[in-house]
This record gives sequence, C-alpha cells and structure tokens, in this order.
Amino acid sequence: MNRFNHEDFNVFADKIAISLGLKDICNLLQCQIPNGTCSRKAFIKQLKQFCEIEEIKDNGKATKYIIKQIYSKPLVETIHKNNKFQEYIEHAVLTKALAEPTNKLYLSNTEVLYLTSLINKNFKIICNWNFAKQLEDRTWLHSEAATIYSVLYRWLRERLIQMHSRHIIELQRGYRVYKTFTNNKGQEITIKENVKKDSELEEKCKEVFVNAIKHTYGVPKNWKGEWLPPTVYEELQRQVRFWAKKIFVEEGWDNVRTVNVIIPVQNKELLKDSISKVEEILNKESQRKIQNTKQLNHLTGFEREIAIEELIDIHTQVDYLSLLEI
Repeated sequence: MNRFNHEDFNVFADKIAISLGLKDICNLLQCQIPNGTCSRKAFIKQLKQFCEIEEIKDNGKATKYIIKQIYSKPLVETIHKNNKFQEYIEHAVLTKALAEPTNKLYLSNTEVLYLTSLINKNFKIICNWNFAKQLEDRTWLHSEAATIYSVLYRWLRERLIQMHSRHIIELQRGYRVYKTFTNNKGQEITIKENVKKDSELEEKCKEVFVNAIKHTYGVPKNWKGEWLPPTVYEELQRQVRFWAKKIFVEEGWDNVRTVNVIIPVQNKELLKDSISKVEEILNKESQRKIQNTKQLNHLTGFEREIAIEELIDIHTQVDYLSLLEI
C-alpha cells in the first residue's frame, strides 16, 4: 500500500477542477498504479483522507477524477459513527507505534488489549494455568479470563479494522515462534522471536498453520486470527504445536502463534496531542463491558466485581506476580 504525507498533495495545487485519470494521479504522486478493482477502491478511499475527489464515470470509458480541494489536514479525526471510543483506541495504538524505531508493532491479541488499557498486568498471568493454579482462591478466574478476552478482543478488533480501512494503519497477520527448554538448574525457560515479513521462516509458519487448520474441525480455511470458541481454539493450538515440532526440526522451534503486525501511516499529524485521559477512559469502558455482559451471568455480583478489579482495573491494588511462588 502506498503511504502519503499531507505535503505530497501539493502537486495538485494547479490541478484543482481539472479532470485526471487514475494514471495521471499516480504519476503526480510518484506512486504505483493500483491493480484490480479492490485495490483501486482502496487507493481512492485513501486519497479521500487528503482531498475531496469527484468521480466522473462515462459508460465505456475509463473513470476520471476531479480534485475539488486539498484539505488543510487529513481527515483522520473522523470517528466511526457507531463508536465514540474509536479515537481513543487510535491514540493509544499510534502513540506506541510511532515511538518504535521501525514504526512496526508485533503484538499478540492479549498484548494489544494491554496496550489499549482494556486489561491490566494480572490478566496475562491468570491466563497461564501453571501460574493460575498457584493463586489458590483466585484459580477460578482462569476459566473466566477466556470469556473476558472474547468480549473485549472482538470489540477491539473492530476498532483496529476500522483504522486499517481508513488507512491510518496497515493491519497485517504475522507470526511469533517459541522454543522451550530446561536449564541446568531445572528451570523451564521459553524464548520467543518475532518472524520477519517475507522471510523463509514466515513461509514455514504459514505451512504450520495451513496444516493445523486443515486438521482442526470448526476453523474456517481462510482463518485470519478471528475469535474461535475455546474448545476449537485449544485443539487448534494443539495441532499448531504438533506441526511446529514436525516442520521446525532443524530450527528447534516448538510452537508458533499469530500476532498482529501494526504499521502506522508515516504521518505525525495522525497523532492528536489534545486527547487526554486515554488510558482511564478506555479502561472504564472495558470495565463497563464486563460489568454488563450476559456471558458472565453465571457469576455472582461479588465475583464479577473481583474479576473487574483484579484483571481489568489499571489501578488495581492486587499484584498477582507478587503472589506467585517463583
């Protein structure tokens, strides 16, 4: 996908109200001409963030475009009409992404939830059964975490897709490989590595998932990391581990997981410095969603309050790490 800065559109200063073909526009922007109907639509949608464009369609002839005005700044402040929290999610994601030297984030679903303040640091600990079973009277939260995750991530995923469709970020599927071994002290150590795009290792990761999905009932063939029922997801993970060990015999990796690769459009104007209390506002909305979800109706009011206070509230006074016997 082509990336543009607001300054790039200065080339149209003397072309306002002049009919241009798609090739003319691409030549002026010094970018590649998009191939295919979907690519062209996405390209025009991207341009509409920077300028007002009128499309002139004439039967039998190529579509022409008239640039009526160049906006004083990109229309990135446009918020999804059904979600007032869109701009807060965008601010949280872009703040982190634009601070990265590579302007590229590799984040698991849980890591994106944490980045956007929808969960706190205890959440990842309770998801790990080896840790959860050490927390004694809090072990019951392990099974509830899956429901909380599904409620929050499906909502967050919609926000990320909205960012992608408006060309604020590129949201891609990536991979992370894992290797677990026992050191000379008998401690189990896990190392992980983000897989570079378009690498030989990435091709092997794709092969792992193709085989795992093929052998897991209930997973769509074109699965791209969307939410799956817990039992289906667990079986998929079992298949992934099996095929990872089989395919990565030489490398020694024994597990692969999908991650979100988030690449921001290279434009600092995307980040709105005026937004304040981002973490608090998003965290309060996360608490509200879990407080009201019917999927946790089997819990008592007190149990639901514990789940919210200890797994979501960013100001929780409970630190699970300090409770573990490690």
